[in-house]
Amino acid sequence: MVNDDNWRPSEIEAEQALAQWLFGFEAALASRDATALAGLFQADGIWRDVVALSWHLRTTVERTAVAEALIQEAALTKPRGFQIAADRTPPRWVTRAGTDTLESLIAFETEAGRCSGVLRLVPDGKGGMLAWTLITNLDELKGFEEPTGDRRPSGENYSRSFGGDNWLDMRNAVSGYADRDPTVIVVGGGQAGLAVAARLGQLDIDTLIVDRHERIGDNWRKRYQRLTKKAEALIASVYLA
Repeated sequence: MVNDDNWRPSEIEAEQALAQWLFGFEAALASRDATALAGLFQADGIWRDVVALSWHLRTTVERTAVAEALIQEAALTKPRGFQIAADRTPPRWVTRAGTDTLESLIAFETEAGRCSGVLRLVPDGKGGMLAWTLITNLDELKGFEEPTGDRRPSGENYSRSFGGDNWLDMRNAVSGYADRDPTVIVVGGGQAGLAVAARLGQLDIDTLIVDRHERIGDNWRKRYQRLTKKAEALIASVYLA
């Protein structure tokens, strides 16, 4: 490699540099080596976590602080299997916020879930590559996988069986909670509560919404005098589809 800030790796060199960085990153996390971990980032490096390692939305700046935060969170979530994401946009040289960077989509997992991320490396002027930004994101929880691909609902459960219950019968039985308790209770049936409940339902997590109002949408209906019947129907169709 050339000792030049303007040096750009070839396609093969780029993948080698990314693989080497990810290997060193995982090894430093596993050994809790803060010095080695900090050495993988440039001085003003940034780590942005979206629930993957910290269970929070968290941004940490400056390589020493990044290394300390990563080691602290990794002790609990145990991230592993860092690699260039397969079947995604391949690593490429791009310009982000005025900075030329080698950008790669990555994949890994933790004890709780499967994750993805974005890694951006920049030349260190000595023939190596350092991380400018690292973004880590939780994609799905193990045991509550996203209903996509082969897991996508087929609709068979809602198909009419003339010898059994129809959709309304099944819906009434599910919402009655006569034989079980909900896993999650969402307090408030406004747009946020409905969105959370719908998302949990998509993950097959039994969720009950409770609200002081009698009907879904009453918090809009009783607050905004200009809310029309058409708007009420539109809101209900969006959140209850």
